[in-house]
Amino acid sequence: MRWFLIAGFGILAATSPAAASLLNATCSLSATALAFGIYAPGARSADTASGSVTVTCTALLAVSGSYQLTASTGNAGTYTARQMSGTPTTLAYQLYTNASDSVVWGDGSGGTGVISGSFPLFILSSSQTLQFYGAIPPEQNIDAGSYSDVIIVTIEY
Repeated sequence: MRWFLIAGFGILAATSPAAASLLNATCSLSATALAFGIYAPGARSADTASGSVTVTCTALLAVSGSYQLTASTGNAGTYTARQMSGTPTTLAYQLYTNASDSVVWGDGSGGTGVISGSFPLFILSSSQTLQFYGAIPPEQNIDAGSYSDVIIVTIEY
């Protein structure tokens, strides 16, 4: 049985203020990289991991408002099958909005979902941490090495 090191992937953050429901607020996000660890191609079940995104909104005084987090397709260019790049092969994986891995995290198009949240009334600053989930399907024939992808997460508020 061969074992492979999976470096995981990084998340870049972007902000996109929409019609501000959080009046006069500035929101940003930070994320932890999702690391799957060592992948065993002969395993019969998916390799899973979870990560988090922290949303911080700042305002002198903000009434309650909502936001949503969308995720890019990464290297694959499609939500259907995300891929981590390696040398010389790729490794299929997917991101999800829920722990049961039933809703693909995307931009809301084509059956994908977004991660949503809201803030109550706050003064100065408020932060929330939200979870996301990942899975690598079993029995992929790949070469030994490190695999990674970069996902851009955008917050709209």
